[in-house]
Amino acid sequence: MKSNAVVDSTCLIVLERIARLSLLSELYSPVVIPPEVALEFGRILDWMEVRRPTGLEMFQALSTRLGAGESAAITLAVEIAPSAIILDDLDARRHAQKLGLPVIGTVGLTLKAKKAGLISDVRVVLDELTQSGFYLSLAIRNEALRAANELT
Repeated sequence: MKSNAVVDSTCLIVLERIARLSLLSELYSPVVIPPEVALEFGRILDWMEVRRPTGLEMFQALSTRLGAGESAAITLAVEIAPSAIILDDLDARRHAQKLGLPVIGTVGLTLKAKKAGLISDVRVVLDELTQSGFYLSLAIRNEALRAANELT
């Protein structure tokens, strides 16, 4: 049985750019997004579930430091726990971790996809991500390749 995940727009946008958006629906069900993320992404796919967070206080507090999509995604993940949250922004990840949420990023999703047999080569996906404009530090890249047993 697949677990659910709340997803921020960065992951959706970058996976769409490299034609690997289906990895999300293959790994998680449901894939939940707040309306703010749907607006940033620009569309809703049939495997996405749009839910509005109800925690207005939390959303407003997070919004003083984060974007609307990230704030809504974190608030929603807290409300529907247990739920993984897929975030790439470092500040957003730190806030989510402080709230006890299991955080994964696009690179972590790529590693999970390899473990699930959905992709065979993490290096290829990381190259596609960086070529599409996704920032990936050398340290994170090497850490991911090491975790995937692809560091040469």
